[in-house]
Amino acid sequence: MGGLIFKKEIRNIMIKLFNDNKLDEINITQLANEINNNKSSSIKLPSFQRDAVWEEKKLELLWDSILRGFPIGTLLLCKANEYLNSNLKVKNFQGSLREKAHDLIEISEDDLLIIDGQQRTISIALGFREYQTNDSAVLWIDLVPLSDSEISTEKMLYQFYICSVLKPWGKGIKYHDKMEIIALKALGIETRKDSLEKNDLLKNTYPLKASLPLPFNELISIIQGTKQISDIDFIHPYLTKLYKEKIEEIRKYISQIKPNVTTVLKYSIPIYLINKLRNIDDLNTAFNRLNTEGVKMPPDELFFSGLKLIWPDAHNLIWEIYSDPQAGKILSPIEIVHLTARLAYNKTKENLNYGGADLLKLNSDVFSKLIGFENNGKNEFLDCIQSYLLKEKSISRIHGILLKAKNILTFNPNIKDDIGLPLPMLPKIKWRVWHTICAWIDTNENIDLESREEIIRYALFDHLYFKSQSDEIIREPFSIAIKTKGTFPGKSIYNYFNTPERTELVKIINIDEYQSNIWDNEKEISKGNIWSNETDILFWIQRKFIHNWYPDYDPSQFLSKREDLPYDIDHIIPSFLFEMRGVVPKGQWVKYPKVFWENKGIVSNTIGNFRFWPKELNRADQEKSLHDKYLLGESETKTKGYNHRKDLKLTTVKDIQKATFFPNPNTWEKVPYDKYKWQDENNFKYFMKAVYERRLEMYTVFFNNINWNKWLC
Repeated sequence: MGGLIFKKEIRNIMIKLFNDNKLDEINITQLANEINNNKSSSIKLPSFQRDAVWEEKKLELLWDSILRGFPIGTLLLCKANEYLNSNLKVKNFQGSLREKAHDLIEISEDDLLIIDGQQRTISIALGFREYQTNDSAVLWIDLVPLSDSEISTEKMLYQFYICSVLKPWGKGIKYHDKMEIIALKALGIETRKDSLEKNDLLKNTYPLKASLPLPFNELISIIQGTKQISDIDFIHPYLTKLYKEKIEEIRKYISQIKPNVTTVLKYSIPIYLINKLRNIDDLNTAFNRLNTEGVKMPPDELFFSGLKLIWPDAHNLIWEIYSDPQAGKILSPIEIVHLTARLAYNKTKENLNYGGADLLKLNSDVFSKLIGFENNGKNEFLDCIQSYLLKEKSISRIHGILLKAKNILTFNPNIKDDIGLPLPMLPKIKWRVWHTICAWIDTNENIDLESREEIIRYALFDHLYFKSQSDEIIREPFSIAIKTKGTFPGKSIYNYFNTPERTELVKIINIDEYQSNIWDNEKEISKGNIWSNETDILFWIQRKFIHNWYPDYDPSQFLSKREDLPYDIDHIIPSFLFEMRGVVPKGQWVKYPKVFWENKGIVSNTIGNFRFWPKELNRADQEKSLHDKYLLGESETKTKGYNHRKDLKLTTVKDIQKATFFPNPNTWEKVPYDKYKWQDENNFKYFMKAVYERRLEMYTVFFNNINWNKWLC
C-alpha cells in the first residue's frame, strides 16, 4: 500500500489548507467548516468511495465520544495530484447521512482525497452545520444530562438525537405516533404524509423524546457568544414557548455542559497520508485495516468501488437509475450493479477465462479476475457493462429494463381485476426475482399478456412458497429466464424445483390442502400461519386500495421496521381483548374454556383477523368495536369523523368492508366485543369460525385469480 508520508509533508499541507502548523492532526471545527463549505472544500471523496451509510445510533455515540474527549480513530487521506493523469474523479461531501452524493467533478491538484473516515467526517460536519433550507438531517442534544443509572445503561453522558427525513421527530417516535400527531396539529398538519410535502420539513420538527432539545450547532454558537437563546430560528410553537418558559433552566444546563463543549471545540483528529492506491487489494486493505470506527465495506461494495476507480462515471449512472421514482428505489444501487454484471457476464463468459456459470456474488476477487487494473481495466466484460449503463437516447439499457420490470409487476387500476402487486409490496420481492425478470426482458423485447401473468405468478411463487436461500434459487431461475425466447418461463422454473429431491424447498398448495392446513375438523379449531409471508396474501387481496392509498410510494422515505411504515397490520378483533393478565383475577381464569387459552394467540394473529390499514386511521380506531370501525352496519351508512376520508375513498360502511376484504360481515355479528364473554366457549368458537372462513375465502380468491392451476395441472 506504500509507506506513510513524512510528517514534514503533512505539516506543509496543513499550513497551506488551514494555516495550521500541527504535524499530523486537524481540529474538528476546521474540518467541519471545510466540509460544510462543500464546493469550495479542498477535501474530496474519490469516486470509488461508497455513499454515506452510518446508522444514527453510531453517529450519536460518535458525538458522545467527542463530547467526552474519547478518541474516534483517524482520517486516512491521499494526495489528489498523484491521480491527475488518471481517469479518477471526485465528489463533494453529502449534506447528510442519507442524501445522494453530488455529481462527479474533475480532480484539482490541491485536493486531498479521503480514503477512510467519510462517515465520521460527515457526522462531525453535521454537528457544526448551520441549518440550510431543505437540509435532510439536523443534530440535536438534550440539555438535561442523563442520570447515573441512565449513563450506565446508555453509555452516554447526554442524549443526542438525529432529526431526519426518515425520522423527523427523532428516535423512539413511530410513524403517526400520538406525540407526532400532537406536534403536527400545532403546525396545522394532519399526517406525516402532509408534512413530507411541506417545504423546510426539519425546520418545523424537533426530537419529541428530549426534555430540553437544542440543535447542537446552536449550542456551540451560544457558548461561543455569537448567539442568544432568543436568536434560535427553529419555529415549532412548542419550542418557542419552551425556550421562553424555561430560560433560566436552559441557562443553567448550558453552563453545566460548557466544559464539554469547550472540549469539542479543541478536539482534533489524527491524519495519515498514504501513497497512491494501486489496485483493489490496496483499497480492501485500507478499508478493512484502518476503518476502526467506521463501517466495514462488504465484498460487493468492493467490486463497485473497483469499478468506479476504473470507470468513475459508473457512480452517477447507477444513482441516476436508483433515483428515478419510476424505476428505482426497489433494488439498491449495489443490486443494480450486480444485475448489470450478471447480464454482461452472460454475454461475454465464453470469451473470459473465469469458469463460473453465473456471477452469484460480487467481490474484489471477481473484480480482479474479470476487470482488474491492467490496461486500465479495458476488456470485453467491462465494455459490456458500459453498454448496459451508458445512455441510449434518454436512458440506459439497464434503466429501461428496470422500468419494464416494475411496470409488469405493478397493479394497473385501469385493468379490471388486475393481478399486479400494489406499489408498497414491490420492495418485499427479493432481488433475485427482479434479476430473473430483468434477464428475461433483456432477451425479449415484446411483453405479451401471458408473459406478464407468468412473471407476476413467478414473483408471488418465490415470495410465498420458497423455504430456502440457496445459491440454486438465485442461479437456476436466472439461467432459465435468460435463455428463453418467447413467453416468460414461470412454469419451467416451477417444474425445475418441483421434484422429489427439492420438495423441502417449495410447495404450492391448492385450496383443499390450504383448508386442511388451517382448520382441524376433528377438534373444530383454527390453526396458525402456514408460511412466514402469509400476511402478504392479504396484502395482495387489498391491492386495489393499498395501491390507491399510496400511488407514489417511495420505500426510501421509510425505514424497514413495521412501526415506521405508513400502514399497520390491524387486528379486526383487537389484541387487547385477549390480554388477561392483570385484568382478569387469577381466580376467574378457570371460568375461561381450555380452547380459549390454547388458541387465542394463534387465531387472533392469522390473516383471517388482519387487515392492512392506513396508520393514521388505525391509530384513530384502536380498541373500537366493529360497528365503530364501520366494519358492521348498513352498507350505505356514512362514516363519520376521522374515518370519513374522501381522499382514501372510505366514506361508507360498504367502502370500509371492501377495502378490508370483509365478504361475510354477518359471520362476525356473533363475535363478542367483551373479553369476559370469552368465558362462553361458543363465543370463542364463533370467533374461530369467522377467522377461518375469511381466511379460506382470502386464499380461494388468491389461488383462483393468480390461476395456480396453470402450473399444477
